[in-house]
Amino acid sequence: GVITAVTDGRIDTSIPELQGADIVDKSTCDVGADAEQDDHATFIAQLLVAPAFGVAPKATIYNYRTALSVNQGSDDCSLGWTRPDGRATTEYLIEQAINDGANIISISSNYPESRNSSMRWAISRATVSGVPIVAGAGNDRTRDPDNSLGMWGGVIGVSALDKDGNFADYSNYGEGVTLSAEGYVVGRSALDNQLTWAKGTSIAAPMVAGFLALAWQRFGDSGVSMRQVLQAMVATAWGTNGQWNERTG
Repeated sequence: GVITAVTDGRIDTSIPELQGADIVDKSTCDVGADAEQDDHATFIAQLLVAPAFGVAPKATIYNYRTALSVNQGSDDCSLGWTRPDGRATTEYLIEQAINDGANIISISSNYPESRNSSMRWAISRATVSGVPIVAGAGNDRTRDPDNSLGMWGGVIGVSALDKDGNFADYSNYGEGVTLSAEGYVVGRSALDNQLTWAKGTSIAAPMVAGFLALAWQRFGDSGVSMRQVLQAMVATAWGTNGQWNERTG
């Protein structure tokens, strides 16, 4: 009953690991194919809802295909002469996911436009609506990168741990980190249909989104707010001794 919006590439629902998963393509316009971006989205979907091993296998994914460049969007993505890719931008898709009733939004891409007023409105609306945005911190080994959505108030920034539970040396860190999660999993690649390892904060962010979905399933109908669920998640995060730090939140 919990809906998680994934703004990324197209999820390949034909792979065996996603058979039986509830995934709905809610893309608002025709975004050009990008094999690597689609592969990326397919890994995230497996981590979230694969019936055999997903974190929240009975949750629903709303898949929104986002354009990472203005050349990816087709004519029906246009919002006028200023934004030819407007209906496939991250901030537009956040608004659309809220309109569609998403409970959680998972984003695993950077956002370079740090002064974009449309994004400020989208994040503000999500915060007021009680729809958490979970975003990867990025993989550039950088402190306080200006292209990380976690730097925006109201966004849950997630850094990555390696498979041994240590801070991953590739992960960004700093003020934008709220939590950390394992960023190293195995899944099926949509590129060659082979099982392989994937790593990055792109994996860590949906890991957190999946646990939020489980918590919301458990408490969402009992008068508990999403803000309280978020507070509980932060308060019970393991390994920080109750203190925030810039690497693991």
